[in-house]
Amino acid sequence: MGFPNKHCGYYGYRGTEPAMNMKKARTRLKPTLMRRPVIGAATLALATVTPATSLADPWEGGAYIEVGVIHSDNIYLSATDPEEDFLLMLAPGLRYTKDSERFNGTIDYRMEAFRYQDLADSSDISHLLNAELTTTLLRDKFYLDTNANAGQAIVSADAPIVLTNVPITGNRADYFDFTVQPRWEQRIGSVDLEARSAYTNYNFDTEDEIGEADYQIESNFELDNEHLQRGIVWDLRYEHTRATFEGALPYEYQRADFTLGLWVNSALQIFGLYGHETPIDEFLDPSMDSEVWEAGFLYVPSERMRIELAAGERGFGDSYRADINIAGQRSELSLTYDEGPATRASIVAGGSVVDYGPTEGLFDPLGTGDRFLQKLGAFVFTRQMPKSQFQIQLLSDRRENVLTATGPSRADEQYDSAIATYEWDVSARVAIELGAEYLKFEDEVRDGDLKRGRFSVTYGLGARTALTFAIDHIVNNDISFPYVATQVSLVLRRDFSL
Repeated sequence: MGFPNKHCGYYGYRGTEPAMNMKKARTRLKPTLMRRPVIGAATLALATVTPATSLADPWEGGAYIEVGVIHSDNIYLSATDPEEDFLLMLAPGLRYTKDSERFNGTIDYRMEAFRYQDLADSSDISHLLNAELTTTLLRDKFYLDTNANAGQAIVSADAPIVLTNVPITGNRADYFDFTVQPRWEQRIGSVDLEARSAYTNYNFDTEDEIGEADYQIESNFELDNEHLQRGIVWDLRYEHTRATFEGALPYEYQRADFTLGLWVNSALQIFGLYGHETPIDEFLDPSMDSEVWEAGFLYVPSERMRIELAAGERGFGDSYRADINIAGQRSELSLTYDEGPATRASIVAGGSVVDYGPTEGLFDPLGTGDRFLQKLGAFVFTRQMPKSQFQIQLLSDRRENVLTATGPSRADEQYDSAIATYEWDVSARVAIELGAEYLKFEDEVRDGDLKRGRFSVTYGLGARTALTFAIDHIVNNDISFPYVATQVSLVLRRDFSL
């Protein structure tokens, strides 16, 4: 079971793991490189830079096919005149993973084909892709990260909120983005060096020319000795991001900072940071005229607990940052908060600091170059039990100093969500899933809330075959585009090992 996701077609649900992101977190401990899900360039890398002997390592996974019937009592998401319709769904897909000395990656693809009973002209085919591949070009030093995403997302803010591909509103369009990132990592004595540059291309299938040729280049350079985790440690960083959107103003951001830390004991580090960055409230000025400083501490008493808190000041005022992770034998808790510049296009493609919950990208039209200061916080708690799992997620997303693609500013925006999911393996053949979601939103176009509930029961017909019955109910109290809709489905799934 997963949680609602605006990119995932009919189900609107994805896995419980957060989507990976190529953007590296700004933390005192050096994390493993995070990547957004991908394919495209990954295939090219596999075919052109790797000796044939490495290709012998097999990809593990398999394919599946789903056939189902769906009924919606409000196929157009109308506020006053709902219309019902039945539709047939055919959804083949595959998922493969590879973990070898030279390759590490995942390919997850799904096609959804719908045929409406009374609205045959509205039948459609959608493609959903999350794939990633890291290729080792030179052992322990030089890597090539490639990833790609495909799916459907919101086109316009002046239309009803659409969570899946089933309703007919004309407010969802295809998007595709791919990223290629060469990365060099090397230890020279006691100093670690990392240099990387990521090129991301965004393609949005919209009638508006904005978004037809959008791209972003993000470069990072870092020197540090943080791996010592004792005595005095330091970290020198520089990052540069440039985003170009056709028909919109370009966006450029730079930051350089130096961190000095002291390990008081084996578990506690105190640190201070000073640097300069591009003024966040003046996005057309790429200079680094804005000072930034912060002070904080890092507490890591064991592998199951990590707490990092920092406070300081940036060009926009006081700044706060938090990263808390606590894992028990059956429970996990994480709390994150960060502040920094963002653009709508990068959020739609999954480029925000954290990627929990459905608000991320749900209210951001495709292909727009709007930029803003984003204050993003997330809380996730997961409890594992012998035959069940419970998870709750809270997200707060505030955008300030919003500058539109053509120049004029907009009012501040606030999006909050709460999501609860529960799954229970009743027996060897029967599984029940429950999901509840609450969204609260406020911007120049929308003001209101959305409530969603989902129930499903899956019965295993065999080792590779299962039948799922599901009910999905949505109440949208948006003052501009309210609606109530219920979706009932019966889906047969067959898995194949290839």
